[in-house]
Amino acid sequence: RLAVLYRNGKPYAAEIFDFKADVFDPKMTLLWLDDRLDYHRPQMELYAQIVAQQLQIPRAQVASYLLMLSTDDIVRVDQSTIVAPKMSTVSPSGNSRLHTGR
Repeated sequence: RLAVLYRNGKPYAAEIFDFKADVFDPKMTLLWLDDRLDYHRPQMELYAQIVAQQLQIPRAQVASYLLMLSTDDIVRVDQSTIVAPKMSTVSPSGNSRLHTGR
């Protein structure tokens, strides 16, 4: 998903959100997220470079995020930080799901 921010009718920044369905490995605990980040980083960097080029904005104005569906984490790729911890809710059936605000 791509969100483009405009000012005076021209793009000035963008955010890339990539939903990932990687299966959580409980043996890795906290290392799992770092491993997934390292694995997906080249793809996300390529996306960011292309978006910056296509929108004619500086690369620094493009943020990218991994939305890890199996753990409900949102990770900002270019800063390597978790920006929103565990945004999950529990459905009536007891299954955990990502909260989308709907």
